[in-house]
Amino acid sequence: MTINYLQFKFFTLYREQCFIILAFCFCISHIFSQQKIPDLVKNKNGSISYVSDNLGNKIPDFSFAGYQASEVAIPTVKAKIFVPNQDTDATQNIQAAINYVSNLKPNAAGFRGAVLLDKGTFKIKGTLYIKKSGVVLRGSGNKNNETILLGTGFKREAIISVLGTNDKKFKDTLSFSVNYTPLGSQKIQLKDVSKLKVYDDIVIQKSLTQNLIDTLQMNEFGGETGWIGWKTRDWDIRWNRVVKSIKGNEVTLNAPLTMTLDDNFGKTKVIKYSWSGRIEKIGIENLMISSTFNENNTKDELHRWFGITMQNVKNAWVRQIHFKHLAGGAVSLLKTAQQITVEDCIATAPISEIAAFRRHTFYTEGEQTLFQRCYSEYGYHDFAVGGYATAGPNAFVQCESYLPYSNSGTIGSWATGVLFDVVNIDGNALSYKNREQAGRGAGWSAANSVIWESSASKVENYSPPTTQNWAFGVWGGIMTGNGKWKDVNNHIFPRSLFYAQLETRLGKLPVKPNIFPLGSEPTSSPTIEQAQQLNEEALNPAKTLKEWIIEVTEKNRFFEEAKNIRSIKEVKNISFLEDDKKNTLKIIIKNGWLTFKGEVITGNTVNVQWWRGSLKNHEIKNSSEHITRFVPGRKGKGFTDDIEEVVNNFSQKNIVALEHNYGLWYERRMDDHERTRRIDADVWSPFYEQ
Repeated sequence: MTINYLQFKFFTLYREQCFIILAFCFCISHIFSQQKIPDLVKNKNGSISYVSDNLGNKIPDFSFAGYQASEVAIPTVKAKIFVPNQDTDATQNIQAAINYVSNLKPNAAGFRGAVLLDKGTFKIKGTLYIKKSGVVLRGSGNKNNETILLGTGFKREAIISVLGTNDKKFKDTLSFSVNYTPLGSQKIQLKDVSKLKVYDDIVIQKSLTQNLIDTLQMNEFGGETGWIGWKTRDWDIRWNRVVKSIKGNEVTLNAPLTMTLDDNFGKTKVIKYSWSGRIEKIGIENLMISSTFNENNTKDELHRWFGITMQNVKNAWVRQIHFKHLAGGAVSLLKTAQQITVEDCIATAPISEIAAFRRHTFYTEGEQTLFQRCYSEYGYHDFAVGGYATAGPNAFVQCESYLPYSNSGTIGSWATGVLFDVVNIDGNALSYKNREQAGRGAGWSAANSVIWESSASKVENYSPPTTQNWAFGVWGGIMTGNGKWKDVNNHIFPRSLFYAQLETRLGKLPVKPNIFPLGSEPTSSPTIEQAQQLNEEALNPAKTLKEWIIEVTEKNRFFEEAKNIRSIKEVKNISFLEDDKKNTLKIIIKNGWLTFKGEVITGNTVNVQWWRGSLKNHEIKNSSEHITRFVPGRKGKGFTDDIEEVVNNFSQKNIVALEHNYGLWYERRMDDHERTRRIDADVWSPFYEQ
C-alpha cells in the first residue's frame, strides 16, 4: 500500500486533530469529575448508598432526627397521678399534678412518671408548665368526647410550655487541625483532644463571615436594602453534639454535620459546655388542645396562639394530639430544643389574621427535630424551619398541608440539613430558595437540604453558591430552581429516605414506620392485570393522610385504668402548688402624689428604646424593657416582656417609672414610610401594640 504526500499530510493532520479532541475531552471529563455532585443511589436489596464528591462531601444522614435520634421507640411511661374532670378552671389542679410528679424520684430510665387526665373538657386560663425532666402529660384520648384542654381568656400564650433553664456554661475551646471538613461528616480532626472525653457535650461553632456573605451575595437585595442585608454580627452557625469516641486526634460525633467547615469562610472551633438546666425525657400525648375565641370574628387574635412550645429541652415528644382554633401554631420548637419527635398530630380550624407569624402550624428552629404523620389545613407556613442558621438534621416525614395560604419549607436564614420526605403541600409551594428581603432579609433559606418523594403545587429547589439542594422523585404543578433534580414526576424507592437511612444506619428499624400506602404504580400503558387493579381501586375513595393518622393512632391507643392510680384529690401535701395569692396592694394617688403603702414613690425613671425591630442576636442582646412589644411564642428580654421579670429588674435598679413613647408602627415592615399597597402579608415581628 502506498500513501502519497497529500494523503500522509491529511492523515497526520487528522491524527493530530483526534489527539487534540481526545485531550480536550479528557480535560472536560476531569473538570466535571472534580465538580461531581453528592448523590444517593439505591442498591438491589432496596438499601441506599451515598455517593461523595471528590472532597468527601455527601448528602447528610437525616435519620438522626427525633427522640433519642430515632434509635429507640418512644416509651409508654407509667401514670403516677390522676386528675379527674372538673367544671371550674383546672389550671391549678393540673399544674399541681405536674409538680407532684416532678418531685418524684426518676427511675433507671430517667422517667418520674405520667400525669393522666380524665375524659372531659379542662378549662385552662393560664399556661401549664413542665420544668423538670422525666415528666409525661397524658390524656384519655384525642377525640371530641375525650380529653380536651381548652385555653380560655384573652392571653396570647401557649397552653402548654415545656421550659427548661437556659444556663449553658461554656468551658474549654479547641481548634481544628485541618482546614476543611466535608458535608455529612461525623468525624472531626482536632489539634489537641486531651481535654475531651467520651460523652462530653460540645458545640461546633462557625461564625458568619463577610467572605461568606459576599459569596452568597447577601449584602443587600437591591433597591437600597442593605439595612436588612446579612451582617457578621447577626448570628453564628452552631451544632450541639456529643463526643461518641476518640481515636488519636479524631473525634467521632453522635450526629453528622450539615455543612462543610471550610476555613476559606472563617475558622471553626469546638467548645465544651455544661447545661444543668436543660430538661430531658418529656412527653405530651393522647389529648386534644383547643382555644376559645370570639365566634363573631373568624380572624380573632385575642385568644391562645400556641398549643405547645418547647425550649431548653432534649429528647422529648408530642404524639397523638389534635389541635383546634389556635392563632399562632400547634407545636413550636425553639432554638434550644433538640432531638424532639412530633407524630400523629392533626391541626384544624385555625383562628387568626392571614399573615406571617400566624398559623406556623408545625414549626422548628431546633436541632434533630422530627415531624412525622402530621396534618394541617388552612395554615400559613404549615411545615416550616425558621430562625437564623438553624442546624440540622431536621426532618418532616409523611406530612400534608391542605389549602395553605403560603408555602412550607425553609422560611428563616440559612437552615442546613432539612429533609421533606413524602410530603404533600396541596395548594401552595414547597420551597428551598433565596427569599431576598422577605422575612426581614431572610435571604438564602436552605442549604444542603433534600426534598424526597413529595408533591406540591409548586416546588422551588434553588441551590446557593458553595452548597447544594436536591429534589428526588418530586411532583409539582410548577417546578423551578437550579438545584439538583432527579426522577421528576416519578415515584421512587425506597419510598421514605428517612427510614431508608435509619435502617441502613441501624441495620434494623426500632419501630414500624407506618408509611402511608401509595397504591398501584401510575402508568399510561398498564397491563391487563394493572388495569384491573386500577379499576378496583377507582371504585373506592382514596384514603387520606388524615384518615391514615387516625388509623395509626387507633392501632397504638393507650389503655390505662384510672382506678389503679392515685388521684390528685387524695394528695394531702399541697406545698407543691404554685402560690396563687394575689397582691392586693395598690398604688394610690394622694394629694397629687403617687404613693405605695402610704409612702411617696421615689426613684429612677427609664425610657423605652425608640425602635428595636429585629430578632437577630445582637438586637436581642442590646434590647431593653418595652412592655408593648409582642413576639409570638417567645417571652423574655427582647421578646414579649415578662412583666414579673421587668418588675424584678426595676426593683433591683430602683426604677419606679417607665416613660413610654406613643405607638408609631405596629410591625417592622411598615417603618419605611411607603404608601404603596403591600403585595403580601409578610409582616415582621416584633409587633408593637398601639
